[in-house]
Amino acid sequence: MENVFKEVGYAQDVLNYNISKIVQTESRAFVDCQIKIFQTFLYWANQTITEKVGRCGPAAAAVDRSEELVCKHLVESLNAFWLSLGWCMMFLIPSIIFSVKLAKYYRRMKYSDAYENNNFMMNPFPKAHLKPELLGNGKQPHFT
Repeated sequence: MENVFKEVGYAQDVLNYNISKIVQTESRAFVDCQIKIFQTFLYWANQTITEKVGRCGPAAAAVDRSEELVCKHLVESLNAFWLSLGWCMMFLIPSIIFSVKLAKYYRRMKYSDAYENNNFMMNPFPKAHLKPELLGNGKQPHFT
């Protein structure tokens, strides 16, 4: 029995003086194991994406489709918008200059038109159910 007490005392002394080193060593071993598992997963994911998925085409096709969507449809439509805006500006400035130069050839009026008849009402659409008004000679009157 005395031998057991000596062993327990020795174990207690080892734990009292070396417990920090033991915990530090075991913690380091656990962290190294977890890092190794994570590195193995990263290697597996890299191999799967580059050799298995990328080899048969779905990942490459997805990248190609996204590039086509962004470059062809989005950017080219914006390029067409800016091109059309540039053409409009290129023709707008000369047309303003040209219209100012031609403005002196328009007929200038001091007053409103003297030949305007505000009482005349012309029906733009002939109605089939109405009979036209005839003059005494059987002809329709002239619209003036």
